[in-house]
Amino acid sequence: MSRGPSLRVKIIAGASSVTLLVAGVVGYKLTHKGPPSFRRGGQFAIAGPPSTTSSTAGVTETTATTAAPTATTGPTAPATSATTRKSGTASPTTATSGPAGATSTTRAASGPAPTPTPTPTGPASPAPAPGPTGIGKPAVGTYTWSIDGTEGASFVGTRKFPDKMTMVVHGGAGLKPEQLVFDLTYSDKHAEREIVGFRNDGVYFDFEGGSVTFGPRTETSQADYEPPILEVPASLQPGLSRSGVTQAKGADGNISRTEDWKTTVLGQEAVSVGGATVNAWKVQVDRKIRPGSADQGTRSRTMWFDPARNLWVKFVEVFHGERHTAGFGFTYDSNVTAVLASFTP
Repeated sequence: MSRGPSLRVKIIAGASSVTLLVAGVVGYKLTHKGPPSFRRGGQFAIAGPPSTTSSTAGVTETTATTAAPTATTGPTAPATSATTRKSGTASPTTATSGPAGATSTTRAASGPAPTPTPTPTGPASPAPAPGPTGIGKPAVGTYTWSIDGTEGASFVGTRKFPDKMTMVVHGGAGLKPEQLVFDLTYSDKHAEREIVGFRNDGVYFDFEGGSVTFGPRTETSQADYEPPILEVPASLQPGLSRSGVTQAKGADGNISRTEDWKTTVLGQEAVSVGGATVNAWKVQVDRKIRPGSADQGTRSRTMWFDPARNLWVKFVEVFHGERHTAGFGFTYDSNVTAVLASFTP
C-alpha cells in the first residue's frame, strides 16, 4: 500500500539549516551513498536505477520523505471508536530491530507483467468487500506508479516530483506473518519505507521511515505508531468511520508527537488502471498532530482500494507541516497524486 510520499519526514530548509519536520528527530549526516538503512524491515529494496531529481532553475533543491507509524509493543493506546459499526481493534505488533549499519540494495526480480483487470463491458458492478477473515496481503513484487504533484518549503521554493515512483513490496527480518514491507523510491534523493499490517479488521501502517537528501546532506528518520493507524477497514461500507489517537515513537521509545486520526469509507468509484477499469473503494484518512509539540501538521490521504489486489490503486495526499522554535518558523507543503501503472512480480 502506499502512501504517496507517506507520513513523510518533512524537510524544512532555512538559511543554513535543514529541519526534519514531523519525524520527531533532527539529525544530520554528510552525503550518503547508496540506499537508506532503517531499523525495521531488513535491507532497502529498489527496482533498477532511481530517477534523478532536478531542481527548477533558481530554486534550491529539496526533497521530503515520510516518517511513518508502526505498531510497537507496550501499553495499549486509547481505544479507537466506530461511528457506524464497530470493527475489531488492532492488535499490538512486535517489530524486531535489525542491524544498525548500512545495508546493501535488494533489487526486485523482473518478469512479465500480469494481465490487467478486464474493462467491464456493461454497467460497473460493485467491488466485493473483503470476506470475514479480513483483507489478504497483496502480491510481492514491484509496483510502478505515475506521479503528479509538487512539494515546497519556506525559503526554498516549490518543485515537481518525478513522474514515476516504484514501490517494492517484500518480506523482511523480524516481521509478523501479517506484515509486509513497502519500499518507495521517488528519486535518488527521496526514499520511503512503510511496514504495513494486514489484519482481520483492516490494513494498518505499523512503521514509516524516510531518507531525504537536501544539497550535500542526507537525513534519515523513522517512527513507530502505537497503536497503528488504520488505513483501510475490513468492513468496507459507505459511511463507515473509525477514529483513534496514536503516539509516534522513536528508537529510544520517547514520544515525538501525538496524532488524532479518522478513517472514513466514502463509497465506491471507478478508477482507470493500466487501461482497465477498477471498481475501487474510496477511503479517506485525516490526521492532525495535537498541540504541545514544536512540530505541527495535518495530512489528508485519499485511497482507492482494490479488494482484488488487496492494495490501493490510486492515492492523493495533501500535507502541511510547520515547526516553530526560538521565535522562528518553517513550513512545508506537498500535494501528490499517484496512480498504479504496472506491476512486475
